[in-house]
Amino acid sequence: MRTATVWTAHLKNPEHRRVFVEGLGHQFKSPQWQRLVSIIQDKIKQDETKRLTGYDDPSWAYRQADHNGYQRALKEVLELIPTDQKEMKKK
Repeated sequence: MRTATVWTAHLKNPEHRRVFVEGLGHQFKSPQWQRLVSIIQDKIKQDETKRLTGYDDPSWAYRQADHNGYQRALKEVLELIPTDQKEMKKK
């Protein structure tokens, strides 16, 4: 439910929500949006394989926190992009 709720929270009229959700389904099928999903997924994979070294560096904990926050933000953006119309209707 999260995706549709976030995307349609500003709409009070059920008919406006339905039309908006249908439009989103068509938009997210576009090659541009699919490419964006692919780029974000690649960034997540690349970043997951990156190992932070330099445990003796006093700022290591800050770099680790930044790394974790970056991963979390990328995953949250991916959650906002439904991959198909069925997913949009379910949510």
